[in-house]
This record gives sequence, C-alpha cells and structure tokens, in this order.
Amino acid sequence: MPISAKAELDKIIDESTQYLMSNWLEDKALSRKHYPPQVVSIPEGTKVYGGCGKYMVGDDVGGSSYCPPTHTIFLVPEELKLFNDAFGPSSVTYVIAHEFSHALQDVLGFNLKAPNHELQADCLAGALIQEGSKKLNITR
Repeated sequence: MPISAKAELDKIIDESTQYLMSNWLEDKALSRKHYPPQVVSIPEGTKVYGGCGKYMVGDDVGGSSYCPPTHTIFLVPEELKLFNDAFGPSSVTYVIAHEFSHALQDVLGFNLKAPNHELQADCLAGALIQEGSKKLNITR
C-alpha cells in the first residue's frame, strides 16, 4: 500500500476510533460501569492464542472483529483498505462502529440469535456514527 494511502487509512481509523471511544466515555451511565473496548490494529493473518473463545491453537483473525472475553476489537487494515477503496471513508468508520456495537451489546447483556445480533449491531453502528458524520467528514 503506498505511503499516502496508508496514512489516509490510518487517519480514518484513528479519528473514527477516537470519536467512538470519547462518546463511550461521555456516557456517564455506561462509562461508570464499563471501560470502552481496547482497539488493536493487526496485520491480516495474525494468529491469536487463548482468551477469545476457541482461539487455543493460534487461529488466524480473518477480519475486523470483537472478542468478548478480552473486550478487544481487532481491526485489520488490509480489510479496511478494501472497504475504503470500494465505498469510501464512511465504510471504514461503519465497520469500526459495528465492532464497537458488539462491545456495547456485550457489556449491556444483549445476546440475540443470528442474524438478529448482527442486525442490531448494524443498527447501533448507524446510530453511533450519525452524530459524528460531520466531525468525521463522512457521508452515506
């Protein structure tokens, strides 16, 4: 990935993640009981051992995801670059917000059956970034 494209993607990831974390912390009812998730950017194909469900033998992280046991969001820049190239910066912010939504579902105890769990995370993601769209310079 050319340096300028990497810098642009890193900026989108940084601004989106910082925006979502600050919103989490501004909600006193939420932040009094729950820290925002840890967010880790990892290269595609990174192996994770333990802590996250069945990751006992070094399973590859296939894409951006949320790990409930460690309250960690894994972001895979190679995957996010594909979204950015195809749909623009708003899609990257949306993926990050979707994973934050899973963290929110986890700490609030929402555990819907598939596909409703994913659909609820999609809905929450839209709500989470709606207010920030001007600040983050994103559009539909």
